[in-house]
Amino acid sequence: MDTMNSKLKNDTILFGIGKYGAVIITLLTTSILSHLLSPEEYGIVAVTTVFTALFNVFADFGFGTGIIQNKTLTDEDINSIFSFTVYLSIGLGLIFMLLGYPIAAFYDNFVYREICAWLGISVFFNALNIVPHGMVMKSKRFGLAGKRLLCASVFTGAAAIAMAYAGFSYYALVFQSVLQAVFMFVWNMWNVRLRFIPRLRMDSVRKISRYSLYQFACSMVNYGSKNFDSLLIGKIMGTENLAYYDKGYRLMMYPVDNLRFVINPVMHPILSEHQQDRDYIYETYIKVVRVLSLLGVLFTAICFWGSEEIILLFFGGQWKRSIPLFQILSLSVWPQLVSSSTSAIYQSTGNTRLMFQSSIIHLMVSAALIVAGILVGKLEAVSMFVTMAMYFRFFIDYFFLIKKNFKREYLSFLAEFISDAILLLMLLTTAWGLSKISFGKAFVALLLKGMITMAVFAVGVVLTGRTHFLGALLKRAKKRR
Repeated sequence: MDTMNSKLKNDTILFGIGKYGAVIITLLTTSILSHLLSPEEYGIVAVTTVFTALFNVFADFGFGTGIIQNKTLTDEDINSIFSFTVYLSIGLGLIFMLLGYPIAAFYDNFVYREICAWLGISVFFNALNIVPHGMVMKSKRFGLAGKRLLCASVFTGAAAIAMAYAGFSYYALVFQSVLQAVFMFVWNMWNVRLRFIPRLRMDSVRKISRYSLYQFACSMVNYGSKNFDSLLIGKIMGTENLAYYDKGYRLMMYPVDNLRFVINPVMHPILSEHQQDRDYIYETYIKVVRVLSLLGVLFTAICFWGSEEIILLFFGGQWKRSIPLFQILSLSVWPQLVSSSTSAIYQSTGNTRLMFQSSIIHLMVSAALIVAGILVGKLEAVSMFVTMAMYFRFFIDYFFLIKKNFKREYLSFLAEFISDAILLLMLLTTAWGLSKISFGKAFVALLLKGMITMAVFAVGVVLTGRTHFLGALLKRAKKRR
């Protein structure tokens, strides 16, 4: 048992290393491509990204998490589900290729026909990869998944940069997406044993259908709330404005997504083993939330204060228009970083129905706020209203998770975040107080701002009493060694 736990721990660490190695490679790749490609070129691909995200939701259909959650599936069941996704993949890939025609008509740009034809290949392989990826995560082979992410980032990043240098324009971004999908599928299939069965057995699909259906519905709702802003900006304000907004939004999402995509894939397979023990899951989750909250406060402060330097360093002067958008959106990093972990808990407890209900309410609130921002007619207003929507989501998500799923006291849970809210206020006040001071060139300025933020953060942790929690956490970590 100790050997098994040690291997699991090592694989989890490898997964984290692989994920954050991939983040660094992706940031470097994006930085180079942002200097080679114009905002207009990025904007064209940003439009199609909205639609590929939708098709990826259809492709998953909740099967990935359903395979992880259901412990009774046989090898024959897994092969049947995989075979079902093969037919689904072919259909989705072909439909996406044809979708280029209405997209081209909607945005009055025929280039989307050819782009969608190529991206249909990406949709096909992403859909085909759902079951192989689910099997890798179900078997807790996190180290393998980490290596895959890192290798894929290096390979596809290098290919995209080479194409951009060769003058392929936005097709560098298109082929990066295609190569990523193909690479991930081939890697996973090399490491799992799956067999295609031409004749479908729907009984196997039905075993996970109820759980997967709510997961799929929730993913669809989340897709709507996350992409509604991009759809409206692209249509009403133009693709160049969409590029500036998308750049700020994606940069803001880096700390959120890249913690969520490390923690959630690991938490779900592990905590699902205890799905009947809600108290164990809750107590474990509270410890995770406390760490995420502190990290969220720190990342929010750094992104907010260093927004100008981050944009200029990574993307160059042609992206200055993204600076105020990124700064406003960065205020939502804290609530997003914390609440992004809720999906793994809903999945682990088998209660994806509540997750769906929570998402529906958030979609309605988010859509109303985004429309309000669009009506104002400024990207800054859209960014502000989207940030407000993220805070609403935090309260909605945790009302359903804590009050309805765990049957715990909602206000007592929220009280956990008071000290962190005070800490964030301290950091933002420091940033505002020193905002008129010039710190020199971008790199030096970002370095100094980061050091000041870390110093104030350390003082704030002491003043708000968070040292007790961090001390206990370190003691537990030492004992496990």
